[in-house]
Amino acid sequence: VDSLKLAPISKFSATQRAGRAGREQAGGKCFRLYTEASFNDLELNTVPEMLRCNLSGVILNLKAMGISDVFKMDFVDKPSKQSFLCAF
Repeated sequence: VDSLKLAPISKFSATQRAGRAGREQAGGKCFRLYTEASFNDLELNTVPEMLRCNLSGVILNLKAMGISDVFKMDFVDKPSKQSFLCAF
C-alpha cells in the first residue's frame, strides 16, 4: 500500500489558506495552530508529491514493461539515489 509521509506545509500554502478565509464572507479569520517562530522555520515551497512518493510501484511497473535498468530511465525530475535504494 502506498502512502505519503506527513510533512509540514510550506509558507506559500499557509499564506494561501489564510487568503481563503476571507473569500467565504467579509471579515473571515484564519487561526493557525503553530507559533510565528514555527511559521518562519517552514520551507518556502512544498516539495512536489512526485518527489516524495514511494518508487517501489513505479519500479515494478517499469520492470513489467521490460525496462531492465531503471536507474537509467529518463525521469522528468530524477529521484535521488536514496529513493531508488529504498524502493528496491
